[in-house]
Amino acid sequence: LAVMTEYAICEINCSYSDYTKISSKLSSVGAAEEGSDFATEVLMRVSCLASDHTKLNDLVVQTTNGNCEARIIKLEERPEQ
Repeated sequence: LAVMTEYAICEINCSYSDYTKISSKLSSVGAAEEGSDFATEVLMRVSCLASDHTKLNDLVVQTTNGNCEARIIKLEERPEQ
């Protein structure tokens, strides 16, 4: 029987240079990139445990000098990894 855990699905709107910096650090806070749209800027979709969202947002804010944030777009139950 799978144990279900609440995950936060987030969007991060950032520049290409910030995208490179953020994506290389996601695993350090237990987050994973789930897909991104590349246009004038990058719109990243990232998931993490809902309880780790603050850590993810702090990482994004610090990495981008306050230019970006990780906005939760939905919460969903997923099997625990």
